[in-house]
Amino acid sequence: METNYDDIYRRIWELAPNVGDGKAYKELNSLTKQLINIFDEQGRLNDDPFASTRERTLSEPFEKLYAILRSSVCLVTGGLGCVGSTLANELLKFDPKQIIIIDRNKNSKYTVHQHPCITIVHGDIR
Repeated sequence: METNYDDIYRRIWELAPNVGDGKAYKELNSLTKQLINIFDEQGRLNDDPFASTRERTLSEPFEKLYAILRSSVCLVTGGLGCVGSTLANELLKFDPKQIIIIDRNKNSKYTVHQHPCITIVHGDIR
């Protein structure tokens, strides 16, 4: 039996606004379990979903970015997450005056280098 992801995703989007309704909630759970089982059978749950993000490189020439970012103040929202922490660490290469990281997460599993120019502010920008 062929799985139609579009139908499952479409139905999840339809039901999502009604998650408080018991019947919709049960169907959402069922659909989610179906996707998990399918992905598990395909071996997709063993993959790191952020692997490609961690392997990305900057496409701009270093010199051009250095000229723009040197001695500047950089703001990184969500800077304690996977992408934000990597960005904050990479920004150090460009000798900024200051890097301000704003994140609502106080306990991140990602590491931001301890550096005098980095300031971490816990808050929600929404």
